[in-house]
Amino acid sequence: MTARNQSNNNDMAREIISLGQFNKNMARMLSWGYILCAAVSFLFGSWILSYTGSVYDPESLAGSPGLMQEWFPFAVSFDSFLLIPILLAVVCYIAMYFTGNPKVLTVIFAICALNLSPLLAAIFLLVNTFTRVGGEFENTSVNGVHLGVFWLMITAYVIVLYLLAQKVEAFFAKARYTVAAALIYTAVMTVAAGVLTGLWLAAFVGFLLFTLFVGLNWFHAYQAADGGSRYYAVTESCRIMGLFGVVFDMKGKTAPSFVVR
Repeated sequence: MTARNQSNNNDMAREIISLGQFNKNMARMLSWGYILCAAVSFLFGSWILSYTGSVYDPESLAGSPGLMQEWFPFAVSFDSFLLIPILLAVVCYIAMYFTGNPKVLTVIFAICALNLSPLLAAIFLLVNTFTRVGGEFENTSVNGVHLGVFWLMITAYVIVLYLLAQKVEAFFAKARYTVAAALIYTAVMTVAAGVLTGLWLAAFVGFLLFTLFVGLNWFHAYQAADGGSRYYAVTESCRIMGLFGVVFDMKGKTAPSFVVR
């Protein structure tokens, strides 16, 4: 690392920000990340969701040129298809842990965001394959547009959390406030999605998990952010977007002694 880069990293780590500025940084980065998720879903979501879960067979796919296996031949089983985004998430976490460079962390953040939609699609297909609850997934076609709109609604939720924190000073003081916001938003979005698409269960599970996930992780990051730096906001955004990283404490090479954790 050059002296100039080291200086830039130290400057960001020493740039102490207020709690309001911390929330603004979190909202900007998370919104950007979920917009990337939406873009991936709109462009490639339907292609990913065309995976049938069967062993790759070129002859059986001859009449179905749109199926993902034809263009993604190493997805010879559902296990390998699901494993790829999970491995990428793990690699991003390891890279995140061992770098203190804000520019590298920003790149890792973008990779995590681009990987998140394929990961969610793979999990959805896995659940769809083994549950078929009420026949809902059998009778309703889930495509990239559904995934894209879902991520846009999660982006809207990030903005809602930020606005609530701006208007209600004690919003992030208690976890129950973020839980309440998640439950209310989930109820509204589930009804909207259910009426428009018929995906009541998928909408409920998706919105509940992600609103709780984003809200509670933001809440815990906020609790430790008083007197923290802009660098801290970047690392916490990476952890939330990376999913895998929130399971672990990021104390380590990414945390200079003057960064509050």
